[in-house]
Amino acid sequence: MTYAYEATTRINHLGLELVKVTEMAALEASRWFGKGNAEAAYQAATEEMLRSLEKLAIENMVVLTPENNSYLNNTRKIGVASSAEKELIIQPLENVEALAKGMPNAISVAALAGKNSFFSTNPVQHIERIAVGATAKGAINLNAPLATNLNKVAEKLGKDISALNVAILNKHFNQTTIETVRTQGARVILFDEGEIKFGLLAGLRGHGVDMLAGIASSTGTLISACALKAMGGEMLGRLAPQNPIEYTRALDANIDLESILDIDTLVKGQELYFAATGITDSVLLAGVKYRGSGAFTHSLMLNSGADVNLKHIKTEHSWNKLWQLVSGNKIREIEDPFGFIIG
Repeated sequence: MTYAYEATTRINHLGLELVKVTEMAALEASRWFGKGNAEAAYQAATEEMLRSLEKLAIENMVVLTPENNSYLNNTRKIGVASSAEKELIIQPLENVEALAKGMPNAISVAALAGKNSFFSTNPVQHIERIAVGATAKGAINLNAPLATNLNKVAEKLGKDISALNVAILNKHFNQTTIETVRTQGARVILFDEGEIKFGLLAGLRGHGVDMLAGIASSTGTLISACALKAMGGEMLGRLAPQNPIEYTRALDANIDLESILDIDTLVKGQELYFAATGITDSVLLAGVKYRGSGAFTHSLMLNSGADVNLKHIKTEHSWNKLWQLVSGNKIREIEDPFGFIIG
């Protein structure tokens, strides 16, 4: 079944407008597929995303730009239409090394919320967090031992702990977490990049990720929290400085490093939008495909509200009409062929 939608600049189409932005970044980044230049690929995707944002139908939007997996204080106020101020976190190219090497799992991502909605982690660049989808909501407690969380999540999902899949960033600071999960008999899914993708998979039932655990970047955690909240999932976090300088700066700023940050603290409010476009193929999204007449993209859009709203959008981009992507092109939405289920 196929539905056609005309994307406009009306504010109630913010989700679709955001998809245009990730599409453009994905199209630009895909030109660097397999070329071995991760830095140039990231720069190209970032510049294209910012150019697209200039045309987005929001005035006074604050854009929080990640750099080297850090959540920075850099902001830009952009937009062309009159509306309430918004706040946006962008990750123009996640899994940059995978793209440079011609490997799967590269995506372009953006998360949008109201003014001052995203928790400021400065000067700390990492967060210890635990997260689950809607089905396991209420089963996690960051103050409880990890073993207790694993057992409660397995019980809530109605499965044996030996069948529980836990995604953990493959870094030295997560080694104890990795060993604990394995000691308890659960499965560990390690990843070197792709915090946001695994956050999405944790919120989608039946796609191999039951839980996120361990320490990850602040940027990836906040974007993942936005998507999980829109899907009805749960995340709990705690700031986790990773070096003496960061720790000292946090203390000087009177930051409580023991405080538990729930998902409503990480991302305030109920008006949330999330968009991701595949650059290279993954279990979540198809990558950019080129044809003689143009290119094809596959995107995911989430927006929160009374009812959870998740859409998979496939767009055909004609070479001679690509400029319309930021000024009102037709977007063709196709019924999701992958059968994703929120939970």
